[in-house]
Amino acid sequence: MSDSLNVFSGAIIPSDPEEYEYFGRQTMDGQLIQATFKQGQILNPRYLGDTLTAAPAATFRHSGVYDIAFRGANKSLWHKRGDANGWHPAESIGGPLGGGVISSPSIVSLDPNTVDVLVTGADRQLWRKTLGGGSDAWVPLGPHIGSLDSAPSAVSWGPGRLDVFVRNAHNRLLHYWSEGEHHGWEALGHTEATFQYSPSAVSWGLGRLDVFGLSPNGLLHWWYEGGWPSASPESFFAPIDNLVGVPGWDEIWPSPVAVSRGDHQLEVFVGHKTYGLMRMGYDRDHWTPWSQVFPQL
Repeated sequence: MSDSLNVFSGAIIPSDPEEYEYFGRQTMDGQLIQATFKQGQILNPRYLGDTLTAAPAATFRHSGVYDIAFRGANKSLWHKRGDANGWHPAESIGGPLGGGVISSPSIVSLDPNTVDVLVTGADRQLWRKTLGGGSDAWVPLGPHIGSLDSAPSAVSWGPGRLDVFVRNAHNRLLHYWSEGEHHGWEALGHTEATFQYSPSAVSWGLGRLDVFGLSPNGLLHWWYEGGWPSASPESFFAPIDNLVGVPGWDEIWPSPVAVSRGDHQLEVFVGHKTYGLMRMGYDRDHWTPWSQVFPQL
């Protein structure tokens, strides 16, 4: 199975030390796959019994539950839950009013008992549905700044807090947040800080956000800690070009995947068309160079 596993398209969740759980879409027939990454190896890849038309999203609740959201046939949206009893059959969760979606979903847990699924609808709005909270409705989260043009990336730094990042049609990074009744939208960075594909957001703790996106020239990084420290994002144009024999950023595809194992710890994964899955890490006060997790499959 591993020779058809698309490691560039899926969700990565840290598990044991130096281990990651990966949820992705098999290249040949679109089946949902779970596998473990450890020390450059793919361990125990297995089918979960569902067919996808785009990359899945996944989250791990502190209560020991995995939740996966994915797009199926006819752009329908589905939710699958895994717990101590194994994986449960996927359930249809419908879709936004007005018909259809243009993106893969994002999924996040704001408390141990619920998960929120977010998606960009065919109307180019951001839509949200809470599972387990008593309401079964899709709710639009507008108005926002221009029409949306990517999958959202949702994250929560604590109970009741939701942050969502998405690219608009002008390749600007937009940020939506809500906490209780308060919510809002903002555009981040200068107009020249454009990027491609979809953003990836992560939080290592209360009050901290890190967001990554690919620009035409490199990896962009925005961060929040009581405020956004600068109008322009930090950039990582050079590190991958400095690896001997590794082509530049035009070989990176598609979106980055950012994860955190704990306080002041970050890991960013990108897919390289020639050299496979690449990783860069941050621990306390410094970034490590780009390294190869494993070669192209």
